[in-house]
Amino acid sequence: MLADIIPAIRLPRNLTTFTYKVKPEQEKQIKVGQIVQIYFRQKKVQGLVIKVRQDASQRLSFPLKPIEAIVDFNPLFTTSQFELSQWLSNNYFVAPSLVIKSMLPQIPRHKTAVNRLPAIGLISFTAQTVPLPNLNQKVLLKYFTDAYKNNFIYSLIVQTIKNNKQVLILVPQVDDLIGVGGYLDNNLRNLAVFLTNNLNKNTYYQAWQKIISGQAKIIIGTRSAVFSPLVNLGLIVLENEHDSSYKQWDQNPRYDAREVSLELARLVRAKIVFASYAPRVETYYLAKNKNDFGYIEEKNNSRQVIPIDLAMEIKSGNYSLLSEQLTQKIIEAKVNKQKVVLYLNRRGVASFVVCGDCQYVFTCHNCQTALPYHRDGKLVCHHCGFDKNLPASCPNCQGQNFKFPGRGTQKLENQLQTIWPGCRILRLDGDVDLKKIDQQKIDLADIYLGTEMVFKKVNWQSVGVVAILFMDNIFYVPEFRSAEKIWQILNLLLTKSIFSLTSKIYFQTFKIDHPIIRNFIAGQSDLFYQREIAERQLGGYPPFGYLAKLIYRHSSRSIAENRANSLYQELTKIAEKDKMLLQISPPALAYTQKIRGRFEYKIILRSSVVMNNILKNIPDDWLIDVQPESLL
Repeated sequence: MLADIIPAIRLPRNLTTFTYKVKPEQEKQIKVGQIVQIYFRQKKVQGLVIKVRQDASQRLSFPLKPIEAIVDFNPLFTTSQFELSQWLSNNYFVAPSLVIKSMLPQIPRHKTAVNRLPAIGLISFTAQTVPLPNLNQKVLLKYFTDAYKNNFIYSLIVQTIKNNKQVLILVPQVDDLIGVGGYLDNNLRNLAVFLTNNLNKNTYYQAWQKIISGQAKIIIGTRSAVFSPLVNLGLIVLENEHDSSYKQWDQNPRYDAREVSLELARLVRAKIVFASYAPRVETYYLAKNKNDFGYIEEKNNSRQVIPIDLAMEIKSGNYSLLSEQLTQKIIEAKVNKQKVVLYLNRRGVASFVVCGDCQYVFTCHNCQTALPYHRDGKLVCHHCGFDKNLPASCPNCQGQNFKFPGRGTQKLENQLQTIWPGCRILRLDGDVDLKKIDQQKIDLADIYLGTEMVFKKVNWQSVGVVAILFMDNIFYVPEFRSAEKIWQILNLLLTKSIFSLTSKIYFQTFKIDHPIIRNFIAGQSDLFYQREIAERQLGGYPPFGYLAKLIYRHSSRSIAENRANSLYQELTKIAEKDKMLLQISPPALAYTQKIRGRFEYKIILRSSVVMNNILKNIPDDWLIDVQPESLL
């Protein structure tokens, strides 16, 4: 008896399945879907059994190696998982072995029963069943309040469970798991398991067993949970489908859990719901234009956005990042013993330069955004890398009265201490390790200052002032998703502020007439998406085109550069010879330039049609990122 096995290791893309001999004592035990131990290239590794067949009488020029051991007698892989793995390999141009390695659970040496769910700390149950319309297989739920979303999803889950089907719920990050408690009552929680990469081997393995046996009816996890061994799937829910965390960008396979979920739903004929307060442009377009996609929207009419023109503040002599109007509101919050939330896109805020005579702001000629001032006297764009020395005089009026508003977070914190003496300021951004900050310290703060992390950790019920201090430095990032990202940040602030004590959001900006800001202030969501869709179509970006980022890394910059140039020339010749509708960008150093001690070069491919024929021939030592979140 023979078994066809895929080793769960990293291999070149052209190596797929290997045949091993089944020992006589294993013949009654071997099954498709089992994990077995084999020798591969003189190393003992694990592999997945994908086919079992009788020994053919044909003679081989070499003896077959035997299966060393069956690691787990219970099959851990389903037919639909194997079909999905083939799609993943073909769609993301990685070896089947690497896909299998990413999908399989690690088998613990000592298996012990796990009777409790991990301590996720779910929020209390709040939803109730509501009447559901006849739904398409695919649905975009654009919500404004958590209550609306929770009621909708809870009703869908109850309906699916009644039909004896499984439910898969995906969230972008582990911290987002607590939110699913808003639509899981105690009965549903008893049917649920969590599947995240931070679980220990034993807990993860036990959850896997409950899923494949059908005992678990609700599977909740981050993006990799889409690989779980679902046996009777009826519904997939993606919370905050716009979140870029659904795309794995830092290792192979560079998959997008949203695309994988769509393929999984197609394979098993399950319903799929994309839930978001600010959907991706691609999802919005599909929901509005495809017959098999439904669109359900909760309107927002309860928030008022107050714009504050920072250019006018400078004209009045105020070079601080705190406008006079916002300063007054913070003082009022102090008097009323209310908390303050200040959103600040911190990077690049330190010291942009403005002429004190004519209010000219030094901007990047590529990105049209304010240039941060560095201590070496240079103005450096943090988006495209453009830099220049600060001139001796203003290019607009030749004045020499330069001002440096907002020299970083420290200066801002000092200003806040001046207007609210003794206030407790908590900075929450990517530089802060939240695991080292207990919830009591968060709750005791008076002013929260930071990026999107602020939104997740604040007790909004005691917040009296909500403001965007500065985000102009990301308005002209040279990325096709930049406007979409800004829109998502703004709408996240809207949805979170519902729980605050105020119905107003103060928005400080130099770009008071920017279309995004005008749409946001007026609540014109449809206009924003219509403009973005038109611009995407004009530029040939998703959903109207296909992108691929080719990445090469080497410890030697010259070798990396030469390999990149060589591939670029080769691709250009192929495209010209075959008359492909393909745009190929010249090789460029990545924005971060060096990754783990290796220089990184990238080549961007853009086409109006799928690029499978050219991508499948990219050398194995290149990384392929299909439909990347970022081109930088």
